[in-house]
Amino acid sequence: MDPLLDVALRTWNWEPWLLGTMSVTALVYLRGWRLLRRTNPLEFDTRRLACFLGGLAAVLFALVSPLDALGQLRLSLHMVQHLLLTMVAPPLVWLGAPALPLLRGLPLFVQREWIGPFLRPGPAQRALDALSHPIVCWVVPVACLWLWHLPWPYERTLADPAWHKAEHTMFLAAGLLFWWPVVQPYPSVARWSRWAMVPYLLLADVQNTIFSAVFCFSPTVIYSHYVELPHFASADPLTDQAIAGAIMWIPGSGLFLVPVALLLMQLLRGQRPIPVTIRTMGATAGLPSSAPKRTWSRLSPDIFRLRRINQAARWPHTRTIVQVAMLLLAAAIVLDGLTGPQLAPTNLAGVLPWTHWRGLTVLALFAVGNLFCFACPFTLPRRFFAPWLPKGQAWPRVLRTKWIAVALVVIYLGCYEVFGLWSSPAWTAWIIVGYFLAAFAIDTFFRAGSFCKYVCPIGQFHFVQSLLSPLELRTRDAATCQSCTSHACLHGTAQQPGCELQIFLPKKQGNFDCTLCLACVQACPSNNIGLLPILPAAELARDVPRSGVGRWSRRTDIAALVAVLAFGAFANAAGMVAPILAWQDRIAEQLDIPAVLFVASVFAVEVIVLPALLLGAAALAPFMITTPQQSWRENVCRYAMCLVPIGAAMWIVHFGFHFATSAGTIIPVTQRFAADWQLASLGTPDWQCGCCAVPPGWLLKSEMLVLGLGLLLSLHTVYRLSKSLTRTHRIASLLPYSAIVVALYLLGLWIIFQPMQMRGTMLAAG
Repeated sequence: MDPLLDVALRTWNWEPWLLGTMSVTALVYLRGWRLLRRTNPLEFDTRRLACFLGGLAAVLFALVSPLDALGQLRLSLHMVQHLLLTMVAPPLVWLGAPALPLLRGLPLFVQREWIGPFLRPGPAQRALDALSHPIVCWVVPVACLWLWHLPWPYERTLADPAWHKAEHTMFLAAGLLFWWPVVQPYPSVARWSRWAMVPYLLLADVQNTIFSAVFCFSPTVIYSHYVELPHFASADPLTDQAIAGAIMWIPGSGLFLVPVALLLMQLLRGQRPIPVTIRTMGATAGLPSSAPKRTWSRLSPDIFRLRRINQAARWPHTRTIVQVAMLLLAAAIVLDGLTGPQLAPTNLAGVLPWTHWRGLTVLALFAVGNLFCFACPFTLPRRFFAPWLPKGQAWPRVLRTKWIAVALVVIYLGCYEVFGLWSSPAWTAWIIVGYFLAAFAIDTFFRAGSFCKYVCPIGQFHFVQSLLSPLELRTRDAATCQSCTSHACLHGTAQQPGCELQIFLPKKQGNFDCTLCLACVQACPSNNIGLLPILPAAELARDVPRSGVGRWSRRTDIAALVAVLAFGAFANAAGMVAPILAWQDRIAEQLDIPAVLFVASVFAVEVIVLPALLLGAAALAPFMITTPQQSWRENVCRYAMCLVPIGAAMWIVHFGFHFATSAGTIIPVTQRFAADWQLASLGTPDWQCGCCAVPPGWLLKSEMLVLGLGLLLSLHTVYRLSKSLTRTHRIASLLPYSAIVVALYLLGLWIIFQPMQMRGTMLAAG
């Protein structure tokens, strides 16, 4: 028999005091919960009971199961035990709102004589108030975690059962302390704003990452106890130590980031419970019907309410000035790309578009919104010559889809991978020239906005990713729009054109197809359009009619665009890591085919065949049970939207990596360009800056955090999409799509831990 299995079967810890304590606690809670449920069923529903009992079960499993004994043999299993005691059981216990049920479940004399004095103002109450302060709740558990994992205290717990029990007691108490201000169990009051809980949790995640990294990357075994033991299942102590760090790192980060996501969703929706102090618990326990009700309020800070920003947004020339600046920059890139040196790291066309422009625009998307389309210079020549050009025709009805853009996105990403566009300044320059000519020609023969809405592949990228932007252009007051008869935001006025992409603001939902051109803001006679905060990814699961877009469930073209961009993000990133590059070369050589042809074939499979097969198969799952409520096509179209967050996370990680490590490359390139045009005042190029910098220590942690957030948002979208289905269909839809998202997340994690090709730098050129 395997030694670990033998230990597991023999080491269940059935200590009577532990089982008795847990049983009594559960019975008291159950009695109080039943009494409170009679008078306040909305607050004390079955979810409260399930959470509290789940928390007790987690504690029991950590202390009664073989984990307790196996922790003497494996550090990784000891970490699982600590994770249960500090990060799983405590939030579940607090989600059960245990204060009132436990109080009501006790005999009356115990409530009055034993517990009552602690609920009255006095030293005990002041001590509880001090202990529940968020700073104390953060510092004490963190200190407890680090101190107990120092070598001497930790090894002492392994040698002395009394110390071991003290450690577990302190971990459980520290966990309860930490999660108190986060969960803020009913009916207590928040000492700090709920917004403060976001940095509270993120800082805890940062220290947890540092803590875990110590175990993952330590070159030596930290605890000598494990070196002296026989090695089970071929795991040496150093490997076991790294696994222990990974357990605390990845699941631990998830347990911090899930509450962050839930808090942000709650806060942006405006849900706020009426404050109730801890001193009212006794009265509330006696009169449960007087429990406070929850209210809703709308948080809507409008960016355009700021006077200077509002003036800039309503001034007709603001966008033109920004576009002219971008046009001059594009002209410099084209000029240098065609006439300058063709070594990419020494040319503006080899550095600015592929490192700085991509990095800055994608970061701006998720910090502010679609700023690239706002500043896009490609449509400026058409606007300048508009008075002398004929009015364009309507875009052909048969082409009013995203299929042309989807094909262009695939071609663009494929050419980038296959032909290495990033390494050719001349090709980059000609692509920019071609973009200007295409935009000018299409918007000359057809109505303005046709190129942006139906053709531009870069614009489609930004439309999809802007679904995660934190701001949205929308109307402030619906009543004002209902009384408006001019619809100037759509049709424009004599002085100001309306929306070129034919989006009617009162019926606008989300950021898709919005170029943030501000034409509607400048045309609105009532100044009723604001730039307001929205919940990122909230529109992904809503299948409502959208002005200019329609319903997600009827747009196969948009589903295809989303899938191509999501899988393209991973294909593009994977094509830059050393193991994949070596594998491609090896297979192409073995098959005796040109490497270019093999890379093109692999890319086509990754961004076309694979997403089509996976999404198609996932959509068929409900049909294997019974006829679902929506067709196979509608299932694919709606659930494809769950790929947006995980795909966006990979784009941020990829482009952010290049920008963080190669931002300095712009300095010598600009100096060289200026010197070529007799502007030597900028200095002599220092080509040491043309090489990539060493990745900063925070970069990998940030990449893991971004991927984790993308995973959570994608899984949350899958869950929201399945809520409208029956229970059977819900599970049949949840499992396959969740599996696709998790698989992409794991692939992303693997990619960021691989050595990345430093494209656009001297290192790559060499």
